[in-house]
Amino acid sequence: MARYAIISDSQVVNLVEWDGDTTRWQPPSGTTTILVPDGVRVSSGDTWDGVNFIEPPPRPLTRREELARTPVLTAPEIQEALKLLLEGP
Repeated sequence: MARYAIISDSQVVNLVEWDGDTTRWQPPSGTTTILVPDGVRVSSGDTWDGVNFIEPPPRPLTRREELARTPVLTAPEIQEALKLLLEGP
């Protein structure tokens, strides 16, 4: 068995363990499969450019996440953080 990425519109939509035997299983209509070489990191959401798998850029941090990562907060930042905590997710 090998690991394959299922590609739709240049995006990795799923990963499967498969032996490549299309008589036993075929990828969903409108998709293609690309054999993932050993040691290559691939996740759903990555892009396939025809040669390489490319991770999407990281999403920007929310203000809540920024405050949580700040080692020392000023008084206004503490007030802001408390307000965000009380508001919920």
